[in-house]
Amino acid sequence: MRALVTRRRRYVGGTVVAALSAVALGCGGPVPRSDDLEPAAEIALAPRFTAAPTGLYGQVRGQSLLPADGLRGVRPLESAPILVAPVEGQAFGEAIRCRGDSGTARSVFFKTTSSIERGDAILISFSSRQLGSLTPDPEAIIEVRLETTRGSRAALVHQRVRVGSAWQQAFVPLIAPARVRAGDAELVFRLSPGQHGLELGGVSAHNYGLALTLADLPRMPTTYAGMEPEASWRARAAESIERTRKGELSVVVTRADGEPVVGADVVVHQTRSHFGFGTAASAELLLTPSASTYRQHLVNSFNLVTLENDLKWPALAGDWGEGFTRRRVDEALGWLSKQHIDVRGTSLVWPAWPHVPATLRRLENDPGKLGAAIEEHITEVAAALHGRLASWDVVNNPINGRAITDLLGADSIEHWLRTARAADATVKLAVSQDGVLATNTGADWHRDELERILSHLIKRGAPLDAIGLHAHFDAVSLTSPEKLLATLDQLARLGRPIYVTELSINLQDEALTARYAEDFYTAMFSHPAVDAVVMWGFWDGAASNGNALLHRTDWSLKPAGASYLGITQKRWRTDAKLTTNAQGQATVRAFLGDYDLEVTSGDKRKRLSTTLGPGGAAITVTLE
Repeated sequence: MRALVTRRRRYVGGTVVAALSAVALGCGGPVPRSDDLEPAAEIALAPRFTAAPTGLYGQVRGQSLLPADGLRGVRPLESAPILVAPVEGQAFGEAIRCRGDSGTARSVFFKTTSSIERGDAILISFSSRQLGSLTPDPEAIIEVRLETTRGSRAALVHQRVRVGSAWQQAFVPLIAPARVRAGDAELVFRLSPGQHGLELGGVSAHNYGLALTLADLPRMPTTYAGMEPEASWRARAAESIERTRKGELSVVVTRADGEPVVGADVVVHQTRSHFGFGTAASAELLLTPSASTYRQHLVNSFNLVTLENDLKWPALAGDWGEGFTRRRVDEALGWLSKQHIDVRGTSLVWPAWPHVPATLRRLENDPGKLGAAIEEHITEVAAALHGRLASWDVVNNPINGRAITDLLGADSIEHWLRTARAADATVKLAVSQDGVLATNTGADWHRDELERILSHLIKRGAPLDAIGLHAHFDAVSLTSPEKLLATLDQLARLGRPIYVTELSINLQDEALTARYAEDFYTAMFSHPAVDAVVMWGFWDGAASNGNALLHRTDWSLKPAGASYLGITQKRWRTDAKLTTNAQGQATVRAFLGDYDLEVTSGDKRKRLSTTLGPGGAAITVTLE
């Protein structure tokens, strides 16, 4: 899982001040905060993202952010040499050669030489091609980041670009979310280990300030199969939603003598969905008095929360600083309970050394003591939170992070599940895995390997209650809805409900993000095996990749946010006004969930609440 950065905020006297902490996407741990992004005049970001093009691109000259000496100013991130080679037939005469399988540097950076202001329109451009391969690698990818350098390396933009066998120019446009001083940012290009080498040339980064809008800047077209309005999967999804996500709600209204009341008004208002619409959340922001906007949006938009970092083992062990405390966990859970929001826990064990307390590494050569320490941790934490969580990710990423399971043996996951069940019989236990839903290298292999692991656990009678799937998408990994549904079909054969435990869509094109988000949610909601989707942060100010789905840092609503609220609070909700028939009955086919009812006839009125489950609900209301 790739290392990214959370742009977190400090609340001081009601003013949002930038602060940063690095995490691994979805599951890492923060490092000490720094003041990488300077406070700036509060230029409204929303208009900078949504403004129409000025038509001045090509006429306005941007200020270069990079050194004047071009490729001679490049530096390696690793202690390896940089090779600059001549190039023919291109607008540039030299290129950097990077290899993922040799002693040549595979990550390089350029130091910026001018400052960046909040709201500036910036365009990064470069050309690349695969190097020295007769058979092009369809999964060759280069990561591009413009990031701060003081303290924790906060990403202003992070995008992955697919690299072909021929020279191809790429564009990465962005609106700067905050001010960065001259020299305090770097443009980084990173080739993943083991991938084919590549050549990189024609690198530029120009700042157009406020003279251009985001719509002015060129970008690379991104599409995905099944995005067409007439795509065949849409009709099947709509039919499945109607069949599996709704039930019959029947209300019979009578007088005290049992006679039906004809013509009574019945108002049906859904207050909560049966489906889990969730988000990762910061316990700190749930409890910070001045973070009321964060809490209000969370309560209005979600019925399920995953505490993003607070329940992870390194946090509880104190590795991530004194801010992570069990008292804070307790208070956050108490606040969420008062809001009637369910909570998922992640994760009891992520069996890789970077994701357990540092002290545990001392037991690497003593599997007996290592296993005992993990068992003690599971028992202690699961017992302490008995009855307070809806579900636990007992194991996170058993395929990617398996150093510890390799040491302890193939049955260690089963043992950890049984240990968690013994500590808390009320909570649903899950195993969660990345790299299954997103179209990345090895996605099909991850799916099949996860199925093999879970099938073995089920055959052994392990207490596995649910399957967790991460879904981290970017421009090179947008999976078609058809393939998403096929993957769900395959894993649903295991007979366990499926949770999408981490969803992020990291695109610079906000309109495309909204389109894919709506299609992704529609596909998930249409599949009867899926019980919940948890987005990995809803606000740019507290999202691990700085690019949340719902809100920008100034709380303006993104197109994906409008789409999400539209489907979850309107399209997939039932609000109806009914009238009883001659039998005193009013019936509606409604989305599953909790309801408030108001029944009125003349001067008589009654209010009540009910829950509509898959089997339907029949209620008799007596007006006296």
